Amino acid sequence: MSRPKADDRDVKRPGSRWVRVLGAQLMTIALVVALVGSGWGVEPAAAQGMTRTIEITGHGWGHGRGMGQYGAYGYANSGWGSAQILDHYYGGTTAGAAPAGGSVSPANIRVELRYMRGQTTAVGLSSGAIVLRGTDEADLGRIESGAARLRFANNGFVVETANSCAGPWVAQSRIEGRTTVRLLAQTSASGIDSLLQACGPGYRTWYQGEIQAVIHNGAAFTVNAVGVEDYLRGVVPNEMPSSWPAPALEAQAVAARSYALAGDARQQPYADTCDTVLCQVYDGAFTERGGFRSSTKPRTDAAIIASAGTVRLNGSGGVARTEFSSSTGGYTAGGAFPAVADDGDAIAVNPNHSWSTTVEVSRIESRYNRGRLLAMDVTARNGLGADGGRVGTVTLRFEGGTVTETGAAVRSFLGLKSNWFSPGPVVDSSLGATPEGGYINRSYQKLVGRNASEAEITRWYDAVRRGDRTERRRANDRP
Repeated sequence: MSRPKADDRDVKRPGSRWVRVLGAQLMTIALVVALVGSGWGVEPAAAQGMTRTIEITGHGWGHGRGMGQYGAYGYANSGWGSAQILDHYYGGTTAGAAPAGGSVSPANIRVELRYMRGQTTAVGLSSGAIVLRGTDEADLGRIESGAARLRFANNGFVVETANSCAGPWVAQSRIEGRTTVRLLAQTSASGIDSLLQACGPGYRTWYQGEIQAVIHNGAAFTVNAVGVEDYLRGVVPNEMPSSWPAPALEAQAVAARSYALAGDARQQPYADTCDTVLCQVYDGAFTERGGFRSSTKPRTDAAIIASAGTVRLNGSGGVARTEFSSSTGGYTAGGAFPAVADDGDAIAVNPNHSWSTTVEVSRIESRYNRGRLLAMDVTARNGLGADGGRVGTVTLRFEGGTVTETGAAVRSFLGLKSNWFSPGPVVDSSLGATPEGGYINRSYQKLVGRNASEAEITRWYDAVRRGDRTERRRANDRP
């Protein structure tokens, strides 16, 4: 459709571009004359100590690479199976079994327990004995008292015992020449009583498999070594609600299995992955975190069983590192897998498909120490999805100069849900009550036929305050 031609009605219509341009010119003259005469150059008392804000709107939650969990929910709800969901998000990969001899053994995945960092490796057992072994299966001792602690000291381990995780601890022996000591449960009990409990700071967690005390580069770590299928039982319900459709849960199980078996260079060589959002959230079999509870759920257990052993293989036949995030916002971010539209993300239950937040400008000004922030402008996007997609770079304009940051850096220091965002103008809601704000509003009423918004008052205040004609034109041109 061709654009309508201008006619006399365009001149008369209050919202036309002709009237806005003429209004901007007249208002500039009126403001400069009236406000300079009113002592504009002095910061108004009502505006001193004012709170200035920027409203930021955005899409998605997380890095957006690979599968979007809400998208998987949406697609499963529309009839897609787990294989179709995984094919969509992980282009260039195929379903298969993990190849033998990979860097991570499905029978023995090593999970660093990061909540134990800075803590001495300590475990308890309700019934039976705690057996100490080396990685070569050497017998290093046996604890019958209910709890064992391996304290790293002088490049070795001091073995301490107690009746429970609460202590008190008594030194029994010392292990030299070992960088890893394995702690295993030897018991005839079943259920939770058969599992080792890690004596963490503030709460305990019970684990399948074994606990390892590890020394690496002079630091001590606590690791749970466990079969990958048991590991997934403590991961999948933490990463996706167990009430979601079965195809979404099965897709999550495959993605989590592949991600773990691909290995994580950040944890190696002492572990293969970790138990937090840095890797995948893992709560063992039972935990007291947030109150005592089972870490597993029947519906996620069923999804793990239904997809048992299945991973996504890359073009070289290795296990693909299948990243995922809560919500892509409607388009994945690309990276290791091709970027694709994510229509499933728009499902009504997704609170993160579109979002908004208000940021206090003082946070930005104090970080960069360049004076008053004038504007936050997005200067590059990836071109995928609404508003131009994820932010590549942002220019922050201050009275004392400009700063260019990556979208990822801005997301991080402002705590935004994703790097797909659009900042609004700097707004000071207190200016409308000042004499200067009143002048601006009356000018809008006279020349434009309406009240000025808080954003418009702020823009004009900043422009005229600095005596910048170019900025005054920019302020009027912004929508």
